[in-house]
Amino acid sequence: HRICAMSATPPAKRAKEGGAAGGKTVDPASKRQFWEHPTKLYRVSRMEIPGVTDIYCLLATWDEELFVATHTAIYLKAHGRVTLIAGHLSEIGFMDGERSEARFNGIFDLALMRDGGVFLTDNGNHSVRLVSPSGKVTTVVGDGQKGFSDGIGRTARFNGPHGIVVD
Repeated sequence: HRICAMSATPPAKRAKEGGAAGGKTVDPASKRQFWEHPTKLYRVSRMEIPGVTDIYCLLATWDEELFVATHTAIYLKAHGRVTLIAGHLSEIGFMDGERSEARFNGIFDLALMRDGGVFLTDNGNHSVRLVSPSGKVTTVVGDGQKGFSDGIGRTARFNGPHGIVVD
């Protein structure tokens, strides 16, 4: 598998842009937030995740499951239930581990693997992380330190990645 992570448009600007590539928009009448996708429109405001106030990104699967990421956690909405996969409701950090042991600092994009794992960009930790289908989080690229350096694994450095594509 090839992983590409990139630093590009800041999320505040991306949220205003919308368009064919996707983006967050606000319905002026209801003040509800929507996430535009080239083929679907998800009503984020109807998701009921206790304590979650800011959704950073979404990833839909062919099975109509929905991965939802906040600044510090990733959830799965499937069959009418929302489940915390990894991270914490509000605690920021940089830690690999099982499910709620893991800590993130700005999940900005998600990419689904064939095995059901999810690659994500951890913007504030300047890294690319992998969440296994069982919820185990491992850092794939980067070491939590800001920088720009080619390398393999933790020797590579990013400066706030927030886009990812898996081929």
